[in-house]
Amino acid sequence: MRAKSPTDEYWNQRALTEQDDAKVNMPDVVQRDHELQFVFHHLRRNARMLEVGCGNGYVTQKFRELASHVDAFDYAENMIERARSTFGETNNRFFLDDVLEPDT
Repeated sequence: MRAKSPTDEYWNQRALTEQDDAKVNMPDVVQRDHELQFVFHHLRRNARMLEVGCGNGYVTQKFRELASHVDAFDYAENMIERARSTFGETNNRFFLDDVLEPDT
């Protein structure tokens, strides 16, 4: 994997410093919820999804209620750990990977 940039390090640390699960990935929860309503409208129950940049898994747990399976990854190991410990893996899988240099 490539070296982490200051931006990568910021998000990795944010998983440890922001206590509110709903705000870890996006502090503007109203905007995020509007965007999600659009996506939810287009999801089908039998959908298999790939979520790139899943952060702490907050949105993943919403997707997995509507899809048959969600593979979700992030480049911040602390985000992936928080996602697994907070939301678990039920019809989804959290994994660490880099969208710019993918291993998986």
